[in-house]
Amino acid sequence: MKHAVFSKIVSAATLATASSVLFSPSTLWATTLEETSMHAEIHTAPTAHHRENMVRSYYQAAEMHPYQEEAVSVFFDEHYQSYPPRKNGPDISGKQSVLSLLKNLSEGFPDGKRSFAMIEPVGEDKVLVYFTFTGTHTGSFFSYPPTGNKVSFVGVDIFTVKDNKFISNHHVEDLSTLLEQLKSN
Repeated sequence: MKHAVFSKIVSAATLATASSVLFSPSTLWATTLEETSMHAEIHTAPTAHHRENMVRSYYQAAEMHPYQEEAVSVFFDEHYQSYPPRKNGPDISGKQSVLSLLKNLSEGFPDGKRSFAMIEPVGEDKVLVYFTFTGTHTGSFFSYPPTGNKVSFVGVDIFTVKDNKFISNHHVEDLSTLLEQLKSN
C-alpha cells in the first residue's frame, strides 16, 4: 500500500477522516485512499494535542537503537536554542549540540529509556516534560568509559514549538546524580 508523508502536522479533525493513521517518529503517515485530500498545509499554531504528540514522537525517535540522527533531526528548527546553552565551541549550533548529546546518550546507554511523570502542553506554544532516564552504562559516554553501572536521573524539559519544530528547550537534569552513578565500582 502506498504511503503519503505529511510535511506538516495537520489538525485532528482532518486526521479523523483517515481510516488508519499512526504516528511515526518524525512524520505522520496515512494509509487510505483519502490521503491525497489531506495534503493541504495548515498554517495555524499546533494545538496542545499536536504539541504533546510531537514531543512523544521526538522521544520515541531519540530512543531508537541504533540511534538514527536523521529521525531526530527533523524535530528541530535550524536556529534551535538550548537553555542553558551547552559549551561545544563557537561553530556548533544548538541543533548540532543536542544531536551530539542524544548520540552520546544512545552509545553510552544502549538500553536507555525515559519514563514520563508528565508531558503537559502549556500556553500556546510550550510543552512541559518531567522524566526519569534509566539505563546501563555499557558504552562510552563522552569521556566516561563503560562501567556497567545502572543509572537513573530525573530531568525537566520545556520545549517551545513553532511551525511544528522545536525552536528552544529550557532544561534541567540531575547531572550530579548521573555523574555519581558513573563512578567505577
